[in-house]
Amino acid sequence: MTSNFQVKSQQVDIWVSYKSNTCQCTECKESCPIYDHVNERTWRHLDICGYKTYVHAKIPRINCSEHGIHQVNIPWAQTHSRFTLMFQQLAIDILKQCTITGAAKILRISWDQAWHIMELAVKRGLNRKTKEPISYLEVDEK
Repeated sequence: MTSNFQVKSQQVDIWVSYKSNTCQCTECKESCPIYDHVNERTWRHLDICGYKTYVHAKIPRINCSEHGIHQVNIPWAQTHSRFTLMFQQLAIDILKQCTITGAAKILRISWDQAWHIMELAVKRGLNRKTKEPISYLEVDEK
């Protein structure tokens, strides 16, 4: 892991790399050889000392004998996300307390990015919710 601290732009960049020649298959959990790496991706992470922090990595793709070639899951972010899980959790906590505009200003992200984080969180919550029949229904005469 390497890092770069830029005072002028108030930004910290961290590069994560895989040193192993094998990774675990996301489907069968077997250790498989690394096939190649995707192009470098970047995720926004929690600020460090008030500086925006970005994590950079080339995610490996593995060649599983059973499931073929596919990208491995990374522990710090969801698939296709541009934010780390920790940043998303902070964003959700802030979004619970203030408007999208206010949260976007605090987090130093765009309104659209804040809205998207909230939208995904609501979608995950609705997917976890179970549908149960209504056991009692009361009607008011008014």
